[in-house]
Amino acid sequence: MLLKKPNVLESLRNSEVADVLKAAGLQVFGLRWAVGNGHNYLTLDEALQAQALEVTEIDEGGRVPTVKLTNKSEQMVFLMAGEDWWAANRTGCSMPA
Repeated sequence: MLLKKPNVLESLRNSEVADVLKAAGLQVFGLRWAVGNGHNYLTLDEALQAQALEVTEIDEGGRVPTVKLTNKSEQMVFLMAGEDWWAANRTGCSMPA
């Protein structure tokens, strides 16, 4: 999946200047502009709820459980380090931090 690069100049044309902050002779202007929903991915919970993520435990002779994830959706899935896999994998393994 290819990500679209943001067009900075277009964003600046559509930006709004926020209030100025002044301190010790320095002025800082905030800029803001409208954006979409902010992310183009599913979280682990969203992917599991939509049944878009297939989780398979791989047996490696008694080692700490290893899982294989297959993304069946068109979107990326965000997996955060340390995230609890209990809902996905009944052995209770977690993403390594």
